[in-house]
Amino acid sequence: MKRFIFTIVLILLMCCMTAQAATVSYPDGSTANHESKWGMVKFGLTDTDVGTVSLTTEPIYGTIERITIDSNGTETDWSVELKDNIGLTLFSKTDCNSVLEPYGYAITEKDSIDPNINHRGIPVFSPLTLTASDVNDANEVQTLSVDAPATDGNFTLSYLGERTSNLAYDINAANVQAALLALSVLNTGEVSVSDGNLANEESFVFTFPKSLGNVELLVVDANLTGATASIVETKRGGSDLDARDITVYYQPFKRE
Repeated sequence: MKRFIFTIVLILLMCCMTAQAATVSYPDGSTANHESKWGMVKFGLTDTDVGTVSLTTEPIYGTIERITIDSNGTETDWSVELKDNIGLTLFSKTDCNSVLEPYGYAITEKDSIDPNINHRGIPVFSPLTLTASDVNDANEVQTLSVDAPATDGNFTLSYLGERTSNLAYDINAANVQAALLALSVLNTGEVSVSDGNLANEESFVFTFPKSLGNVELLVVDANLTGATASIVETKRGGSDLDARDITVYYQPFKRE
C-alpha cells in the first residue's frame, strides 16, 4: 500500500514538473519563465529606393503598421509594435536591425498568443501579407564630378561594355550626350546630359528614363590634367518599391 501511494505521489510530482513553463533564452540574453517565444519573419523588396511598406495582419489581429524605407534602402522606422486585437504584442521591431539579404529585412516575434513552446516550424499565426505602397516611378540620375578644375586632357565614358571616343576636358553637355547616344546600346531619349564643364569644376548630370529601371553605372576613364573624375548614382531608377504582395511566414529561432 505504501509503495502504491509513493508511486501515485511520484507520478503527480512528475506531472507537475512537466506542466511547468520552460525558461526561454531570448536573443537579447534575457530569460522569462513563461511560454513565449522569439521568431523571425523575412520579407523581400526589389529596387528599393524610397517609399512605405505596409504590414497587414489577418483580420483577427486587426492592425496595419508601416515601415519607411529611406533612399539607401535601409529601414528608418522600426519603433512601432504590431499588436493583436486584444492588445498583446505580436511583433517588436525595435530589437532587430539586421539586413538578411539584398533588400531583405527582419522583424522579430515576441509574446505570441500561441503558447506552444515546442513549435518546430509550423506557423503559429496566420501569415502576414506584405504590400508595397506609395510606389513612385523615378528616373535614374548619375553625376560625373571632378575634384578640381581640369586644365587639359580628355576622358571617355563606357556603358554596357561600349566606350565613347575621347572627350575633351572642356566639352559641353550637348556633345557628351551626343557621344553617348552614338553607342549602339543607347537609343534616342534613353539618356540626357545637363550642366557640366569640367574645366570650371562643374558636374555633368546624366538622366535615364524610369522605363529603363535601375541602369548600370557609367564608367569614366579620365586622363585629365589637374583633376580626378568620378561618377556616382544620385538617384536609383525604376519603381521605388516592387508593387506586389508577398506572404511571409514565421520561422522560429532554435530552442536552447
